[in-house]
Amino acid sequence: MLIKNWPEKVACLTLALFIFLFYRTSNLEERVFSVPLQTETYGPLTPAAPFLQNVKVSLKGEQNEIYPVLEKDIISFIDLSSFDEEGVYTVPVKTRLSGTAVGIEPLDMIVDPSEVTVKLERRINKNVPVSVVFTDFPSEGYEFESYDVNPSSLEVTGPRSIVETITELKTEPVSLSGWNTDFDGTAEVFTGNEFVSLAGFSRVSYRVRITQTTTERKFENINFSFLNLNAGFEIEPSLESGSLRILGPELGLNSWTPTADLLSVSCSDITTPGEYVLKVNANVPSRFSVIQVEPEEILVTVRESAE
Repeated sequence: MLIKNWPEKVACLTLALFIFLFYRTSNLEERVFSVPLQTETYGPLTPAAPFLQNVKVSLKGEQNEIYPVLEKDIISFIDLSSFDEEGVYTVPVKTRLSGTAVGIEPLDMIVDPSEVTVKLERRINKNVPVSVVFTDFPSEGYEFESYDVNPSSLEVTGPRSIVETITELKTEPVSLSGWNTDFDGTAEVFTGNEFVSLAGFSRVSYRVRITQTTTERKFENINFSFLNLNAGFEIEPSLESGSLRILGPELGLNSWTPTADLLSVSCSDITTPGEYVLKVNANVPSRFSVIQVEPEEILVTVRESAE
């Protein structure tokens, strides 16, 4: 009896199974995720040019099974470990489920696109000098002098053609605003390229030196002070006044008031009347530097006092 009319029975069973699957499939819900595309590579090559960053993953299953699924539990990746020669390759996109996405039955999954094109180059390492990036300015009257950074270079790793062009690594910005003393700190270092990473530490220490701003100030029409002249003499200078240029810290120099003997001439060695060429001296605090005294010497005529 079982084999009687067996072709018709097989056809009916197949049709029934098809109707069952069609009904079940038509009643499944669909969710679409945009998933970051990761790379897995344990060989000598690494991506060297931009490629697709996200893929679309469609999950189709029963509503109560797929709606609790979290995006982080769907992993899409390309495996580059099997390649050992530089070139451009078309690589299939693979998926891995974890957490809330595991054990769902029935489950249909479609990845779009199913493959991507990737440029691969040999991975190399290189030590690159580090520069600290500074912004803003120190307090008024102060300026940036210099800095030290430790370590002075870091090792980067990445595709050959990109790493070979890197000559400098830069830190996150370090503000000088408001500083009037030396200071130190740490800063994050960036490679400046998404395909290049730091092989070790990503932070450096720095020491910044801040110094007072120096400025120049000029004084003109300064009357000479003739000091220690013998009481029995009188003096007639060839000039009545001179000028002076000095250099010093801006804050101190701008607030400094010169004394009356700013330019002085010592007459202590004069013992007889006559003409003398005497040195002009600038009397300024030791924190200032004399740039120029004009004149450096002065001709004077010394006579006996009429009194």
